[in-house]
Amino acid sequence: MLWSRVLILFALVFLQSNAFAAPPASCAHKFIGKWQHGTSNQAELTPDGQAICSGNPFCTQGTWTCNGDSLTYTTSAGTYVYTLQPSGVMTYGSITVTRIGAAPATAASQAGKNARPSQCKQDEAKANLDWVFSDAGAKNSFAAARAQGLSPLDAVLQVQRHNARAQQSLRDCAGWVEAQLAAKGAKRSKDDLPNRRLGQADCKCLSVLPAQTNVRGYNVSMDTRCDSMDVGVKLAGDTAVAGRIGDFPLTSVASVGVLRAGGTHFIKSPDWAIVSIKGVTLRNASSSFVCNF
Repeated sequence: MLWSRVLILFALVFLQSNAFAAPPASCAHKFIGKWQHGTSNQAELTPDGQAICSGNPFCTQGTWTCNGDSLTYTTSAGTYVYTLQPSGVMTYGSITVTRIGAAPATAASQAGKNARPSQCKQDEAKANLDWVFSDAGAKNSFAAARAQGLSPLDAVLQVQRHNARAQQSLRDCAGWVEAQLAAKGAKRSKDDLPNRRLGQADCKCLSVLPAQTNVRGYNVSMDTRCDSMDVGVKLAGDTAVAGRIGDFPLTSVASVGVLRAGGTHFIKSPDWAIVSIKGVTLRNASSSFVCNF
């Protein structure tokens, strides 16, 4: 019998830099300090342009700069532009980054002078949010998205994916929308899948190993340092060995479901003579990635 193993590890990695350029003084005071991104990563933005990651043992520091209310992060995955909202949070699409502790005194005094008018059109956002819960099909789609691990806001955005303008109105009023959802009983929780782009680095988070039981199968385990993902394991094999070694005409995908840090789930092996793991599909709130081998 052929057994395979795949290891997958997530790390939100900030790009290492040997030289730092201080962000412009006209906007730096709005961003200097510590920020919470997701459930396991914190970033300290220093006056000299360093973005120092903590809360995750694998992350390294990167760089940041700003222009008005826009913050530009440079990470190993690319460059991302976040927008500072009047409420004091930063947003990137449906991702919300929250300041830890009080803003520096200079930031507090300058925020009111430099803050731009809110882009939130609450009446429009309310109409688009109300539709999700008044239309039977949309309401069912929202429940299904939540069951898949999407946060309340991400679930609403997915339901409105056919209407780009509606999505934007909800993003512009993200804080207000989340408050309305919470009032409806749809609050963020530790069970929500993260909203970030998955990639090859995530192909180290998961281990798929033969189970030491009487029932043939695999134990699928998530590393304790990784965040939650919806996992599917692709299996290939054959029922006849003689004369067909190396030929795998049969395939099957075993759904593991949402697997969280430190969690393990057993999947039963198909009743084939030869079984091989061909790949793992990972999904979170905003993307999916297939690890082939």
